[in-house]
Amino acid sequence: MDRKYLFCVFILIFITATFITSLVNAQPEKQQLVHFERLVQEKRYDLAWKKLEQQKLDLMNKVQENAPSFRQSFENMVELNMQNLPNSSVSDYEKMKQAQTLVVVYDAIVNKKAPLWHKWKEELEISIQEILHSNEVTESQVKAVMYQWEVISPVLKMYLPEGEYKELEADFDELYQNSTWKQDSTLESVFQQMSLIDLESLQKQQQENYLLWLMLVVGGFIFLSLSYVGWVRYKAEGK
Repeated sequence: MDRKYLFCVFILIFITATFITSLVNAQPEKQQLVHFERLVQEKRYDLAWKKLEQQKLDLMNKVQENAPSFRQSFENMVELNMQNLPNSSVSDYEKMKQAQTLVVVYDAIVNKKAPLWHKWKEELEISIQEILHSNEVTESQVKAVMYQWEVISPVLKMYLPEGEYKELEADFDELYQNSTWKQDSTLESVFQQMSLIDLESLQKQQQENYLLWLMLVVGGFIFLSLSYVGWVRYKAEGK
């Protein structure tokens, strides 16, 4: 009886450790990516390239664990950063945008609350609202909106239904080609679409998927432990 008790305790400890590990094991990679972003911001591209090269495998493994279907797209983002960082013909602006996109996308995949992309979405809405309420649209305002959209769009592509994302993407493409933003009704449409994106619903759906996975893991361990106890009891009675 003591043996069975100890075995069950061991199983519970193992399950608890697995759960805790799943919650915190993404943090080192995330912190390193923040360091990578800072190096790019400081234009220390050689060090940023080395940092990304060192942690590439760990990042890909973590993405594979959390979102296997997005692994290839994320790997393409990593490769694009590594290709462009040492390239002097690529602007500092573009290098920074690609680095921030990588950080935001990775955070959205491994962080169940995804605070970074929530923040970027809110900032994009604020930038659009400023244009809608201003008398004159400046080039810096247009650049800010397009920059924020390009950083956050891969994350929205992950979460939104395909049709909804393509409609939003088409509106931003139209805005990019239009030089008279203030008079364009598309801008108002974009703002309304962005406002309707329910972050709480998307976050809840992501958390539910994670909890379902966790319940399956825990249920599997419980089933195995009960099966083992039953097998031990059967062997004991057979003797």
